[in-house]
Amino acid sequence: MDALAKCLACGSSRWRYARELQRIARPRFSESSIWQCRQCGLGQLFPLPTSEQIDAIYRDPDYGVEYERAGEAYVVNADTFDAQQEPRLVKIREYCQTGNRLLDVGAARGVFLDRARRLGWIVAGLETDPTAIAFAAEKYQIAMISESIEKVHFDEQSFDCVHLSHVLEHLRDPVAAMARIHAWLKPGGLLVIEVPYEFGDLFDRFRKVFLRRSRTVYPVRSPHLYFFTVSSLNRMLERSGYDVREIATLRRNRSDASRLPWGRMIKRGLYGLEAFLRLGPAIEIYASKRGE
Repeated sequence: MDALAKCLACGSSRWRYARELQRIARPRFSESSIWQCRQCGLGQLFPLPTSEQIDAIYRDPDYGVEYERAGEAYVVNADTFDAQQEPRLVKIREYCQTGNRLLDVGAARGVFLDRARRLGWIVAGLETDPTAIAFAAEKYQIAMISESIEKVHFDEQSFDCVHLSHVLEHLRDPVAAMARIHAWLKPGGLLVIEVPYEFGDLFDRFRKVFLRRSRTVYPVRSPHLYFFTVSSLNRMLERSGYDVREIATLRRNRSDASRLPWGRMIKRGLYGLEAFLRLGPAIEIYASKRGE
């Protein structure tokens, strides 16, 4: 299969068809299928859609509406932010000691930037959704840049921290994006990434094996181009000139409620094991630009 080329994370040419994830994710680019690297676990669409096809999706006003209709779990807003990401800003300040200029890539409606600014950060945001840009300007008086990470220009060493939450999986070349960010960061500056882990978290695996429940199909067809694992994302960062400071997996919707005997105890045990094994539904990484 010549089109598969080499894995961006580890350079391997050994792939397997990700049949289960293909069924669940229902890729929006219907001519493509999901393959997974046998060495590091990175998943990728083959063939990749063109830049024009990708851009058309995110500039379509109906794109965001689909997620809103699918449920609040897909939208981070002011009501849910404090519980979800306020701790991240505390940790960013702990790890980032070079200054106070922060860039949020894929800034959505500007909630993260608003909270960061309240804590003393000088903020900038990239966003391509015109509705989100207008919302941020009206609600928070934040003027975001209507441009993609692939095309925007910043001077070298412009930022102390760059933040991407559920953005990297949408990019046609995440390694090239890491290289661009590397140039924008000051030496020792911080890169913070959150991406979904889509190959089946520990709870998905438990339900499938012990409760005979199949994973739920995504209510919105996925536009993701890459599907990360802890190992593949770690490799990408190290190869791109970053020192990884911390890796964890997140579960924001955890609940101890259960109708089964001993259910609460079992769920608490699974939460602990999931965190230990790094098999939660989202991957969170803090990495510093390697000293020059």
